[in-house]
Amino acid sequence: METDKLTENIKDALQKIGKKAGFICKNEYSIKLKSNSKEIARIDHVWMIEEPIRKEKIPFVAFEINVNPNSINMKKIKGDIMNLCLAGAAKGFLILPFERAEKGYEKPPWAKDRNSFENEIFEMGKPFRVESLDMDVVLFRAEKI
Repeated sequence: METDKLTENIKDALQKIGKKAGFICKNEYSIKLKSNSKEIARIDHVWMIEEPIRKEKIPFVAFEINVNPNSINMKKIKGDIMNLCLAGAAKGFLILPFERAEKGYEKPPWAKDRNSFENEIFEMGKPFRVESLDMDVVLFRAEKI
């Protein structure tokens, strides 16, 4: 399946799950500087709540999606964690293709020691309330709704 199509399928799945849970869902959530409205980050998908005093929609859960196992490296992961931090959400998730990378014929370097890689992500993301999720888990959960 083409990477862009797979990313869209995951966004659709997240939207389905988020709406079922009562969230306001948004793809391509833009984070801008207040001083000049310059975009500094874009989050793949967010679940938002409406803050009751100002009636402002704010991110509650943010997601960065990576579906191509061969484009994933620690530099990319760190950048995604930074984006999730900038979203200001209570929780952030990196959606990654763990199962598909392990089953692939050409395993990316990180897939050879998946547990170690997942632990590194967990340790890096822990102070920022960021965790990883397998993309197939997201797709499976959405199918069950």
